[in-house]
Amino acid sequence: MKKISWDSFQTRKYVSDNYETIHDEDKHIIDILIPYISSNSSEIGSVIDVGCGPNLYPTLLVLPYASHVDLVDISRSNTEYVTLQIHSPDEPWISFWKYFQTKDTAYVNCDLGKHINHIVHPIQNSIFDLRESAYDSAFMFFVAESMSDKYAVFEKACRKFCRSVKSGGLLIAAFMEHSEGYEVNDISYPAVSIGKEDLEKVFNPIVTHLKIHHIPKAQPPLRSGYSGMLLLTARRR
Repeated sequence: MKKISWDSFQTRKYVSDNYETIHDEDKHIIDILIPYISSNSSEIGSVIDVGCGPNLYPTLLVLPYASHVDLVDISRSNTEYVTLQIHSPDEPWISFWKYFQTKDTAYVNCDLGKHINHIVHPIQNSIFDLRESAYDSAFMFFVAESMSDKYAVFEKACRKFCRSVKSGGLLIAAFMEHSEGYEVNDISYPAVSIGKEDLEKVFNPIVTHLKIHHIPKAQPPLRSGYSGMLLLTARRR
């Protein structure tokens, strides 16, 4: 397979395609995670978003509770984008924040501009070079299955994600179910087709409290070539 140039990833186009409006699948994920995060708010602590891409909404979800958030991505263009966003979020992220405010007063009482500047830190780095046991909580949204067409790479990325948190640390991850890959500006990117059983196989040996929610594909769907989304919550053993 041709080597992917992640540094030249068309970040703005990806944001336009995926986050210009809040899609139904994202609303479903958010509606599950807001009460989950609130109920575990005292344990959020230091957070890593692994392979954050240009997606800020996981960071926004923990903003009222986190002490520190590292946004880690291998792509220079994605890292540059989120660096700009933490200084002045664009309208899509303001829309997400306003949606959160309709769900929980923690977001009403949190100063978005002040908090995101103070605690969020973009870092360009590979998922395979993460420090182990360094964080209290970790996110990984649409990464492990969307970086390669090799199942072994998917498995390794999931293990690295899990090991980035301390024992007992919170793990929150989302996956495209049975993805056939995706395109950004007519450039094709690979994927591994995975389902709930694959997540159970990979995560069960290294986590406790595993829960996997199936997020139905909305109509119209976000794009072609997937059967839904899978949202995982767990704790590292």
